[in-house]
Amino acid sequence: MTQFTQTSTLKTNGRRIPRPRKGDFNYYAAKEGALKVKGHNFGEKDVVLDRKLEGFSTVNPFGITDETTVIEAFNALTAGLSDKILSVTYAELVALRDASELIVGQNYLISDFAQSYNIFDGSTMDIIEEQIGEVEPIIVTASKPNELYKVAISTVYPQDIIHYSLDILDIRDIGFGNGVDTVNANFKGQIYYRKDTIQNVETHYDFRNIKFRRWAVDAVAYDNGTAYVAKDVCKSGVNGKIYKCITATTGEGDPTVNTADWVLWLDITADAFVSWTSDKTKFNIGGITTTNLIINNVTAGVDYDDFYTFGDYYNWVKNTHIGMIDLEYTIEKVGYATQLNNIVFKTIDNYYTCFGNNIGSNCGNNTIGNDFYNNTTGNNFIYNTIGNDFNSNTIGNYFYYNTIGNNFYNTIFGDNCQYNTIANKINGTTTAKIITFGDSITMCTIQDFAFGELAADLDLTAATHIRGAYNTTIYQDAIDGVKLSYMIGGVLTIADVTD
Repeated sequence: MTQFTQTSTLKTNGRRIPRPRKGDFNYYAAKEGALKVKGHNFGEKDVVLDRKLEGFSTVNPFGITDETTVIEAFNALTAGLSDKILSVTYAELVALRDASELIVGQNYLISDFAQSYNIFDGSTMDIIEEQIGEVEPIIVTASKPNELYKVAISTVYPQDIIHYSLDILDIRDIGFGNGVDTVNANFKGQIYYRKDTIQNVETHYDFRNIKFRRWAVDAVAYDNGTAYVAKDVCKSGVNGKIYKCITATTGEGDPTVNTADWVLWLDITADAFVSWTSDKTKFNIGGITTTNLIINNVTAGVDYDDFYTFGDYYNWVKNTHIGMIDLEYTIEKVGYATQLNNIVFKTIDNYYTCFGNNIGSNCGNNTIGNDFYNNTTGNNFIYNTIGNDFNSNTIGNYFYYNTIGNNFYNTIFGDNCQYNTIANKINGTTTAKIITFGDSITMCTIQDFAFGELAADLDLTAATHIRGAYNTTIYQDAIDGVKLSYMIGGVLTIADVTD
């Protein structure tokens, strides 16, 4: 389309009007029956619709000459554009595809596209309900009489790169159908990759429309007369937060006071919607005893709520990539039957974009930046690379093959923490012992581990602990408990650290 610029004015009926010449009709907008033109300062001026385009000499395929009026040129251009894009419904486009009647190279506007998807329980994989995102007409192009190119263009978010399929990618995917043989009632195709090129955020699903359910977590209040043992949880009567017991205690005061026996587990006063399942028995993050946990599933907005991957505030989310789930593997190994990676980053209007996030089970091969604070991850958090400042996080079972940067503290691990590399400055306090590992820590390299708590029944096979300027090795003696060995002046020294 040629570009119009205002180069002079005409005087008509005692008022000056712009002479449109070599311009962009995108700058013209109908308003109360008239056309307006916006100048370089964004001010609007009237355009006389029957004024001829005097001096117009651009060669064009629309038949516009210097005898063409502004309104005639506008109509010719819009008619030309409509010839380039055919507006169809999803059902109409599927019918054309099935009949092999698509025109190769033709652009089609799917006027009624809206992403249909299922809300599901992240642990039980029970389908709860179908939901539909906002209507977002998208433009697709025919590559064959019965096939589309995968790249689509959003008319709402044109800065996005989208990969779209008319059909479900895998009928076993419960994210878009019943997981057996039927897609959702309102299925209009599947966006299976989306990248915002402005924020450099990409996921292998439609993060702008798909939500995930989170259930509110509560706990039985602390009772000074109750005998608690390690892994029990309770809610503080002082600040309303949930704490985890790290050693047996009875009658020694609220967890906010008795910091030797309790560590903070979940700050439900800031956000209680942290469980990806309604089944509390499956909520075993950090190796806790779930008896005192309370998870209801009755009232929307109270017991549960639905969230976008990046929360309602999106501005601070940048340079984030969430990879595709290997559905064949997850169905076979862990029963996770959807391409929808059940991740919720509850971002806030703050520089720190990885704060207060909830990452569900089976989250693998992800890259997370620095400042990963106050997060909860489910089981099978594997093959991840995490930046510096890994702080106040709760990690589920099966924490495998992860690499974590410096400043690693205030963290609770579940069982089976293996093959991980954790860098310097793992910090705590002598009173709180705020690094807690579950069972079976094997093949891990840990540097500067200070004031941590190791479970009594750990499998410490081949674990190496590097302390400050000298190396130490923690190992399980065949008959004599857990030992710590190190060199002093060339002399091997061994200490018993069973307790």
